[in-house]
Amino acid sequence: NTYFWRQSKEEIVKDVCFKVSRLVTQNMLNAIYGEKTFGLYLSALIQVGDILLPQVKEGAQPTIVPVGIDQDPHIRLSRDLTRRYYKEKKVDGKIVQEDFFLPGATYHKLLPGLDGSDKMSKRNPNSYFTFNESLESIEKKIRGALTGGRENKKMQQELGGEPQKCMIYKILMYLFEEDDEILAQEFEQCVKGELLCGEHKQTCVERVIKFIKDHRKKKEKKIDQARKILDL
Repeated sequence: NTYFWRQSKEEIVKDVCFKVSRLVTQNMLNAIYGEKTFGLYLSALIQVGDILLPQVKEGAQPTIVPVGIDQDPHIRLSRDLTRRYYKEKKVDGKIVQEDFFLPGATYHKLLPGLDGSDKMSKRNPNSYFTFNESLESIEKKIRGALTGGRENKKMQQELGGEPQKCMIYKILMYLFEEDDEILAQEFEQCVKGELLCGEHKQTCVERVIKFIKDHRKKKEKKIDQARKILDL
């Protein structure tokens, strides 16, 4: 079964955040995150509540959290606090402590920002696009994305491109092209200067725009159901 929750409405998450806050010290948080604002520390404790929610709600059980590698500090904090957090329950009329499983994680590569920054960020609007943006805006951002191309066509053909730096190649590799042979072929063509940035961007634009259009049609059909699930 799938359980959806809104963080701001889930009382268990807020309760866990409050309880585990008594288990942390300033030195512990500084060791994990460095000297940060209290807002970041609070956000981390709320995420502990998110991670422990299944066990608090349904009892001790293995938990796997898929995260980007930059979220590893949150996982380490959650595991440390889980070692000392427990839930009381009745067994044969007696109150006993139920220890929780330490949460595990799978780590995933993040798609870098369109401008080549480490990751897409709301602080940098040119590093990403949303599904709700106009198609014109999405296309403009893709065409303006960082590539591994040279200064001009002649240099590209003579020196070859650098696909390992190219966001167009990475967008297709991460999200759209499932055929490894095609990806390898495009990589080689770029290195040899046979694949030019303009035509590669055109391919990327066409695939992204098609996906966005299809997604919007599906969203329109399911939006009422989503609102009902989230009680919006």
